[in-house]
Amino acid sequence: MARRAALTESIPIEEETSESPPCATPPTPSSPTELPTSPSSTCDSLASLKRTHLSNSTSSLYCKTVLTAPDLEQLLLCTAMELLSLLRRNTPDKRVLPIFSEQLHPLTITISVDLSREPTQDEIHKFYQTVFHAMRLDPEVAIMSLSYVESLFDAGCSLCAETWRRLTLSCIMVASKVWEDQAIWNADFLPSFDQLSVEDLNLLEMEFLNLMHFSVGVSRSRYVDLYTRIRKYSLEYFPLQPLSPYGADKLDQTFNRASVLAAHATAATSTTSTKNKNLVRCNSSEAIVKQRGRMVLS
Repeated sequence: MARRAALTESIPIEEETSESPPCATPPTPSSPTELPTSPSSTCDSLASLKRTHLSNSTSSLYCKTVLTAPDLEQLLLCTAMELLSLLRRNTPDKRVLPIFSEQLHPLTITISVDLSREPTQDEIHKFYQTVFHAMRLDPEVAIMSLSYVESLFDAGCSLCAETWRRLTLSCIMVASKVWEDQAIWNADFLPSFDQLSVEDLNLLEMEFLNLMHFSVGVSRSRYVDLYTRIRKYSLEYFPLQPLSPYGADKLDQTFNRASVLAAHATAATSTTSTKNKNLVRCNSSEAIVKQRGRMVLS
């Protein structure tokens, strides 16, 4: 036994020299901006720095576009191109409403806007980007607002260099309230435009609703038609399916709700108009009676 113990003590034991043990803890970067050395990790880190939101702690796959959600940047670009085509179809016989005129109600003074010429595609695109990025709006709002713009244009409103920004802003503002689940206040649009006020936006919204007769619902067929039309500008980034089942159901719900509200608003307007007519008739009858009494007395 003593000899066996001596032999055991004389045999050297090799230590593990593995450079990367399975339970080893990875080194911690010295600073938050220090990037890993591997190419894949470098790309992931650059992408995470560019994103404004925090990423998950697990492995995540970030897609630029999926089947039912087109890339927002491409959608805004295509919407700007479609709006530019509407601008070029404008005719002198259309009305320039004062509420939409930037000569009377400028949006900004820090950024000079030439109201004597047609805006470029880049200018329209930047306008959409300013509003949508500041408000973090969904892509569906762009298509709904484009539907409103076309409705006002077909109703005789002028879409020119003087009116396109305020008219488009009113359409985006109402479309965001119709589509978004969370309430959006008019004051949320003020940081993007230094000359705007809450009173101005309230008047802009009210005039828009009156021109639309409070009919702000967008049907599914109308949505698909607009989606297909602007999709021709960028087939690469647009999926074939315009809406997911959830988005289609939500669009139908907003359309039904807006239709009910429009019916109530129309009924209230007609009731008020009937009361005013009856009041005018009563006043006219009283005036006639008084006039006849004076004639008899004389």
